[in-house]
Order: sequence, then C-alpha cells, then structure tokens
Amino acid sequence: MSELLKKYRLDPNIFSNEKDPDTTVCIVGKSTSLINKGLGELIDSHDIVVRINPWYTLYGNIAPEDRGKKTNHITSSPYHMLRNCLNNPKILKQVELELSHMTDAGDYKKTLYINRIPDESWFRYRNNGPFLGLEHGEFTILQKLENYEKAHNLCEKFGVKLKIAKMTNLIKSVNDIMLYFNTDVNNPHGILSGTETVLYYMENFKNVSVAGFSWSQEGIDECKRGFSVGITQTHYDLFFLNEALNRGLITKLEDRQ
Repeated sequence: MSELLKKYRLDPNIFSNEKDPDTTVCIVGKSTSLINKGLGELIDSHDIVVRINPWYTLYGNIAPEDRGKKTNHITSSPYHMLRNCLNNPKILKQVELELSHMTDAGDYKKTLYINRIPDESWFRYRNNGPFLGLEHGEFTILQKLENYEKAHNLCEKFGVKLKIAKMTNLIKSVNDIMLYFNTDVNNPHGILSGTETVLYYMENFKNVSVAGFSWSQEGIDECKRGFSVGITQTHYDLFFLNEALNRGLITKLEDRQ
C-alpha cells in the first residue's frame, strides 16, 4: 500500500521545488476536538487561516479561544454554500457574519473556494453518501445556477473573491486511488471537502498545519487492511490525511501543544 501511495505523489519531496517555503497555513475544521484546547492564538498566528464550512452550527458553538478569530480563506462545497446556506435564513446570517470577518493576508486575498459549480454530474447519484438525499435530484440546473449567482453576489458584498478551486494533480491522483479500490464505497463523489482542502494547500505550500479534524484510528486501521467492502468515504479521507501527516507533509496542530 505504501508503494502505491508513493506512486500517487503522497511523497514529502515530490513538490519541494514548487511549494511556497515561507507562508504558513492553518486549515481549521469543525471537529469537537478543538473544544477546550486553547488553540485559538496559535491558529491565528499563521499567515493564512483557512476555515472549512465555518457556518456549521456545531462550529459556531466552539469558543474563539479554541478555534481562533482570523479567517483569510474559506472552502465550501456546493452542497453547503449553494443549497443549505443560501436557502436557510438562519444559516445565511452566519454566512454573512463569517464573510464579514474575513481579512486579506498579504498577497493572498480573502477568498471563498468551492470545488465545483453544481451541475447534473455532481447530483447524478441521488441516494449515496451521508450528506446527499433525494431532494438534490429535484433541483433544476437553473435553480443551481441561480444559487451560484446568489453566492457570487454575497461575496462581492463583502469584498470576497469567489473561486472554483482548481483540482490539483494530487487531488486527482487520490481520487484515482479511490476509484481503483472502489467496490462498495458509500459516496462515489470523491474525497470530502476537508481532505480536498488539505491536499489543495499541501500541494502549494510547504508549511501546512491542520486543526479541528477528527482522527479515527479505527477507520485508518480498516483502510490499511485493504479497503474492504463496505468501507466509507470517511475512511478513505482519514487514511490519506494520516499518510500526509506521517510523511511530514502536514502538521497536526493539536500535537504541538
């Protein structure tokens, strides 16, 4: 397995000549592992602070001293940004609050990344995955594009760039591995938003830390046993994040306390 992963570029030296060597990045998830850790100041000390779907209700219940206050980039998926947030007045207020708190980081402007514009292919699997339901199939292309337009206008209101995150070679390679082993994965859409975000920054920056991610040893062990039938997408994500951690490509902020 290690040789296969090495082939697919999860290697600490593969991008050494291309990465930004100086800018520090911290990617903040929404896990309860942040609670009572007091990592807020350490998180905010990074040059770029990236937050994944920070409008989650659970995330909002985590104190600033644990999750920090600084935000330069936000990453989201079409599901969260273009469906839940823009069609739910309560969550929309949280979206506006998070966007209003964003600040520029030197040459790196405040930006909201989504991984793709929703289209027919993204919604083609109607029953698969922990976050997907039949209601997705009821959205017309026009409704999806209208919501994308709403998101674009909302970002303009707060001076935030809305960008489609370009799939990197690394993300494509990981997806290729998943497809190679995919016999009965619960979600066939590819890696989860959190893992995709880590891989995206990992390919471009040398000093990448993560905080607020769930790390399940049970899931990792199951992956190492051979990607057995019935494994979930989350298992894949845990496995790749831990491979990146073990290879020194990222740092787990909780371990630096």
